Amino acid sequence: MSAIMQSDYAVNDIYKARARMRTASMSDWRDGLRDSVGFGAAFIPLYLAIGIAGQQSTHTFSETMGLTLLLFSTPLQFAITQNHGGFLVIAPLILIMNARFLLFSANLAPFLGKTSFSKLIPSSILLCPSVFSGCMARFKKPITRPFHYFLGLGLPIWGISIVCTAVGFLLAGNAISPFWMLMIKLVLPFQFTMLAAKHWGEHFSVASYVLGFIVAPFFLGFLHEFSPLATPLLVGFFMVILEYFIEPKKLKIN
Repeated sequence: MSAIMQSDYAVNDIYKARARMRTASMSDWRDGLRDSVGFGAAFIPLYLAIGIAGQQSTHTFSETMGLTLLLFSTPLQFAITQNHGGFLVIAPLILIMNARFLLFSANLAPFLGKTSFSKLIPSSILLCPSVFSGCMARFKKPITRPFHYFLGLGLPIWGISIVCTAVGFLLAGNAISPFWMLMIKLVLPFQFTMLAAKHWGEHFSVASYVLGFIVAPFFLGFLHEFSPLATPLLVGFFMVILEYFIEPKKLKIN
């Protein structure tokens, strides 16, 4: 009888452990959904603008939608829709975006390393700067299922972007109200504020957003369509070098 009772206890413990894991998974998923609200709101006018730009360029509806479905990179999508220089202009942009994707993946790998390869590959389309920043901020706190948070954050943002791209393309033939034009101009500063707030306790991360916001108009004057891609890389490189020289001094003082 004792052996049977021990077996029953073991089975009950397994069921309880699985129930706790399911609860934790749902909690992480809900946290991702909650955090996606602020980011998703910023993506509405942003991808309306991408849809409008696609319709006003030489791209078809399917090509414009394909960029959001399969590429999902706001700066690169704007560059492609506004580009008239052919593949020689687009090729270096794609290489830059691929390099950024590798950096994102390397930083998230310690948290998502236990996730199966078959799940990571199809979900990699969700890895944009906003999702990356949100994940890195959340993963610094204890989390049971980081992949569920990643999906909860990324899927709604991607879905909203797809819908807004289609709406923007279909409505581009009509007059755009001044309100929406103003929203499109303000959305990137709003999004940068959201991202910076996620890293409020980290001075270098917040300083990067502030510096990028200040220098972006100046870089736009001579980098033109490359500005959305080059500015974050240049600011990031500068902050890494600055942190490299400042942090050792802090360690020596302590």
